[in-house]
Amino acid sequence: MKRVIVWLILAGSIAGCAGPRDFAKQPVAPKDIAWLEPKDREAIVYLLRAPHDKSVLVPSVDDAPTSALPPETYIALRFPPGTYRLAGAKAGAPESKVVTLPIELKAGDRRFFYASAVLANPDHLSDPVGTAVGASFGLIGAVAATAIAASMIEQPAGYGTHRWVECADLDARGLASISSLVQASSEVR
Repeated sequence: MKRVIVWLILAGSIAGCAGPRDFAKQPVAPKDIAWLEPKDREAIVYLLRAPHDKSVLVPSVDDAPTSALPPETYIALRFPPGTYRLAGAKAGAPESKVVTLPIELKAGDRRFFYASAVLANPDHLSDPVGTAVGASFGLIGAVAATAIAASMIEQPAGYGTHRWVECADLDARGLASISSLVQASSEVR
């Protein structure tokens, strides 16, 4: 009986290894990602794209656009210390803004931000209309009333379809391991 189990385990492991491999599509291990080192009196900002978002974004820093970021790409930008406004828009749709994020950079900083799709407007998801209807018609009525009320309210200036979210080195390494580096069109500052 033990021989049968050993043979089944051996056959299963060999069969699992027998499939075709495409080594070009194998992701790089996150520990193998090599980040740029900031030079004297500069900071480096990495802008990364999440794999599930298929839109092409054009990030901007202080209203100056950078290189376009297709899905599964990232870019490294060098800055002198200071405060900047990180924003952007979808390529070909400048009215679909990326929510502006103020960032303060110090010499020697290496910071990571990824673009995340946002919901309609989270401030309106629990408005008084949805709460009142929910008390009468339950969850489905509350969701429907909230969606209708939120669609009638104009979004505040600077609100968009995406937002920049800061992430840790390890998370950035994970995103970079399944992405490719885009060369910056020019140094931002």
